[in-house]
This record gives sequence, C-alpha cells and structure tokens, in this order.
Amino acid sequence: MTKLQKIVLAAALVLAILAALNQAKQARIALHEEQKLREQLAQSAKQIADLQENFANKDDQMAELIAENSRLRNNSNNLELLKLRGEVTRLRPLQDDVVALQKMLNQSAGGLAQWKTNELTDAGRATPIDALQSFLFSSQITNAAKIQSGIVGDDIDPPTPEALQAFIKREIDHPDTTADMDITGYKILSQTWLASDKVQVELQLMADGGLGFSAPFTLRNMDGEWKLVAFNVRDKQGKVSKLEFMKEPLF
Repeated sequence: MTKLQKIVLAAALVLAILAALNQAKQARIALHEEQKLREQLAQSAKQIADLQENFANKDDQMAELIAENSRLRNNSNNLELLKLRGEVTRLRPLQDDVVALQKMLNQSAGGLAQWKTNELTDAGRATPIDALQSFLFSSQITNAAKIQSGIVGDDIDPPTPEALQAFIKREIDHPDTTADMDITGYKILSQTWLASDKVQVELQLMADGGLGFSAPFTLRNMDGEWKLVAFNVRDKQGKVSKLEFMKEPLF
C-alpha cells in the first residue's frame, strides 16, 4: 500500500469516526429534547388535570351556592309567611272590636239607646251597650247564671274571689237596688272609652212622674265579651268595705 493510499484510508477512517461521533451527539441531543418534551407534556397534563379538578370543584361550589340560595329564598318566603300569619293572628281579635265599634257607631248615628222595662232583651255581650241591656234583662227576670257570667272584678284594684262571689250572690238575691222606685225605662246618656277594652256608660233610670237618676257603669272586655265591672269600695283607712258597680256609690 502506497503512502498516499494510507493517508486517504486514514482520512476516511477519521471522517467515519467523526461522523459516528456526530451522530451519537445528535442522538443524545434528540434523546434529551425528547425527554424534555415528555416532561413538559407530563407537566402540561398535570396542569390540565388540576384545572379540570378545579373546574369540577367550582361546579360543585356553584351547585351548592345555587342550592343555598334556593334554601334561603324558601326560608325567606317561609319567614315572611310566618310573619304574615302571626300578624293575622294578632289582628283577628281586633276584628270583633271593629265590628262592635261599628255597631256602636250605628247606634250613635240613630241616637243613644233607650229601653222601656218591657222592651229589655238578652242582647248578648258583643258591645258594651248590648252587655248592659243583657244584664238589666237578666236582673229583671233574676237569671242567676246570666247575672253571674255578666260581672267581672276591676283589673286595677281587683277584689278577692270570695268578695266578688259574695257580691254576685247579692246581685242574684237582690238584683234591683231601686225596688222602692217604679222604674219604667233606661236611657244611655253617654259612653266614654277609658281604654281599648274598657268603657264607662252613663245610664239614666227613669221612673213614673219623670223622676229618676243617672249613674256611671264601667264595662270591661274579657275574651271578646263585655261585662260589668265590680269595684272595691274602701273606707277612709283604705280598707275594703264592700263591692259596688260604682267606685263611689250613690246610695
């Protein structure tokens, strides 16, 4: 082999080695790039998974918020309904008072009530005037049950239960305290509201010959019914001496 051939062969071998080294380097670079790309893809996949999980959590939170909002709306409606029901319950008892007041106004428009003794009736206790007429009627025919159920003690200075029962028994046994007078009729002179559940009625008792007198009676609303009030009458020492329909009896 000539020297030139040896040189050419050596050069070819060097070139082959350099090409092989270059290919190996390129392979390593490609492998590194591939590994890096795979890591980036894995990282991107993880980010996508995290985002999907986050979106899923947001969806769940949104569903919970929607459900909570619905519950709050329903609860608000329920609370409003309960408030309205409570208001209706509170106002319902006032309806009877309105009806009673309307009836009283109707009576006033046509003049204050008056009755002859033979015209008295059991008018019920829906209004103070009705209750007073019913009591006069019950006393006239001595209806013990009606008399007893038509009397109540004063709420400011209440009598003892024993004293009240004794007073009621006296009214039942002796209902007409003006037996020495020939009463021909009764007339309402005025009615003054002392409170929403208490009224004072000035009643005139008329007798033959134009004689008669007037006296104030107080009526109190108890559970939707009007009743005559019995007062404690006290002596100068403040001790209760008796009960009367008037704080300062005429007789």
